[in-house]
Amino acid sequence: MLIFLIGMPASGKTTITRALGQQMNLPVYDTDDIIEKQEDKTIAHIFESCGEEYFRMLEHQLIREWPHEKGIVSTGGGMPCFQDNMAMLKKKGTTVYLETDAEVLTRRLMFSTHRPLLKDTSFSDIQRFVRQTLAERNFYYKQADIMIPQQDTINETVEKIAEIVSTWQRDKRIK
Repeated sequence: MLIFLIGMPASGKTTITRALGQQMNLPVYDTDDIIEKQEDKTIAHIFESCGEEYFRMLEHQLIREWPHEKGIVSTGGGMPCFQDNMAMLKKKGTTVYLETDAEVLTRRLMFSTHRPLLKDTSFSDIQRFVRQTLAERNFYYKQADIMIPQQDTINETVEKIAEIVSTWQRDKRIK
């Protein structure tokens, strides 16, 4: 079983990936962490030194060559929205969109120190970024196999995902 969690930056992908992996006894992966190790640079440094286009190419290459058949994967927020990444994610596993309210994302991002696209940004600029980016990316995010509205605690969300994914995959095998 391979599950890709998608959604906006600060939607909880990394936290939920870890908890879901523990609950389902599956390995966990973070595409940003893998790219940072591969490039020996932080994501912020990759953006600064090589540009967003180069970073998006690295994401595409990573998914195209994904070596694991089992696990829970936290993807970068923009990964499903470039090239044919969403189609590849869906082909390789089950995609789960962590749908998070714009105000919640704005609050979380305001206090984040490691987001390359939001470095040195005011609250109103973050708010504008979240609304605009969400509007642009929702088309891709909504193609996910499963959509989970972020209204519960982490544990409740993990329980919900585990139950829905198991049912969805069982039904998919029956068809």
